[in-house]
Amino acid sequence: MSNLGSYQIMVELAKKVGGPIILGILTAIAGYVGGKTIETSIKFVKNKSEYDDGAIYEVTDAYEINDEIKLKVGDKFKVIGGHLNSLLVELLGKNNNPYVMDKQILVRVSNYS
Repeated sequence: MSNLGSYQIMVELAKKVGGPIILGILTAIAGYVGGKTIETSIKFVKNKSEYDDGAIYEVTDAYEINDEIKLKVGDKFKVIGGHLNSLLVELLGKNNNPYVMDKQILVRVSNYS
């Protein structure tokens, strides 16, 4: 490689993608997608921290959501995330976590408030 260094690498990349304008467009798109990914990740972590306080809740009334999700009196769960009226719940002792559940149902059948 010559002493042109990074410039030569850029020229080679531009040739591979069809020119410097396309390389610029691809670079802009990659930057936009990367920025949005980081922004979404930060929002997710902030939202998660609002719910994931480590509290463990207990089911006080039995409730069957579907064949897979049956809440029995005494079952314990943690809320690890949520959006609007949906909560992301980890049922302690279950292997197939997490589950998405309706907030009003959990308020009604457990000590979650």
